[in-house]
Amino acid sequence: IAVQELDDVLTVPREAVFFTEGIAKVYTIDDSSRAQEQSIEVGENTIDMYQVISGLNQGDLVIVLGRSQVEGGSLVKVMEDTSSTSLADERGI
Repeated sequence: IAVQELDDVLTVPREAVFFTEGIAKVYTIDDSSRAQEQSIEVGENTIDMYQVISGLNQGDLVIVLGRSQVEGGSLVKVMEDTSSTSLADERGI
């Protein structure tokens, strides 16, 4: 049952988000291929996605797989498809 339907919202995979002292965070990849810890504000969520209210921009690269093996400043290598933030179109959140 869809309780609420939101259009054009920024989302990230649920696996990318972790909480430190109640603050939602993700690791992004900067231009020098280093992981950067980024605080974000999350809104609505589904079983697999979080709505991002602030802290990220569309197209930012976000680490999903292997996130638990990364620290801020770690050099990372993207092995396959990159997971980035995206706009959800006509998706019930």
